[in-house]
Amino acid sequence: MNEIIDQIHKDKLLPGFSAVMFDSLSYANEGYNHKLFDYFLYINNIFIDLEISLSDIVLNLHDYKHDIRNKFTKNDTRDIVKDNIKYLLDNKLVKYFKEGDYYHEKLIIGLVECGLFDIALNCIKLLDDYHIQQLLKDKTFDTVLRKWSTDETVKDIISVLGIKLSGLTLTVKEYVEYGEDRIVETKVFENIGEVKTHLIKKYDVPFDKVMGKDIDGLQVDDYEFSVS
Repeated sequence: MNEIIDQIHKDKLLPGFSAVMFDSLSYANEGYNHKLFDYFLYINNIFIDLEISLSDIVLNLHDYKHDIRNKFTKNDTRDIVKDNIKYLLDNKLVKYFKEGDYYHEKLIIGLVECGLFDIALNCIKLLDDYHIQQLLKDKTFDTVLRKWSTDETVKDIISVLGIKLSGLTLTVKEYVEYGEDRIVETKVFENIGEVKTHLIKKYDVPFDKVMGKDIDGLQVDDYEFSVS
């Protein structure tokens, strides 16, 4: 195994391989987390010049797509990957950024979307003025902040960046058989908490379907809900 890892490093494929290792060992199986930590400790001790950053582990970078990796969004692995990535950061086994990272905005947006607010805040504090301005220009970033604006750490992000958010627009579509979906309501709310309360009261959306979850794409009965 050591020889294989050494060859992967020589081929400059170790960051990608490490992301696969992170995925493979981020399950609830007993001892998996220790195997994961041992792996990252090993490569950090052996390859002194190696840099693996959050972008390598958190984002899919294939075919010019920069989406959050599935492990960070699935219900059965979400909490495990959060614990694992925090351990790697706290023990300096993974960097927040490395030279050559070009995905600052996508990374931070992804971290907020999957609930890693504290890590997103740490990343923002490391940005220079240029990358902060690029982040503030991204409309998706504005949207995800508004969705989670009731969280205390997201409030800290908003404060650090010195920005003021506009309201959230809820769009409700009703499925129409043999026709296009019909928009039955668009309404502006100050935060995601107000949106969720509205869905529960007006549309009888079950509590467990909205609390602690994203609204986009949520379907209940003949209704589809989205927030922008």
